[in-house]
Amino acid sequence: MKKLVCRCAVAASKRGFVFFGIQFWGECWSGADADQRFYMYDASNACANTEFKQCDTSSAKACAGKQYKNYVYEIVQDSPNGSGVGPPIHPEEY
Repeated sequence: MKKLVCRCAVAASKRGFVFFGIQFWGECWSGADADQRFYMYDASNACANTEFKQCDTSSAKACAGKQYKNYVYEIVQDSPNGSGVGPPIHPEEY
């Protein structure tokens, strides 16, 4: 799942997007207005990590949204010490 998150981050970043979500275990969602669209809905607990356990937003483990849910990430400025993908914002319904 970590590779999927990285590929999605690269694709979103190349298009100038700042936020992206992983939905339905493997779909990459983003757009110019992704920040507004993701925040239209309340946070959801329907997201899981690679062990199919509830996501812990303080963890570095990759997570994905289940059906019709996005686990939202924010792309931050490149850092020589990191991946360029910030901590997840929070899981969102979409």
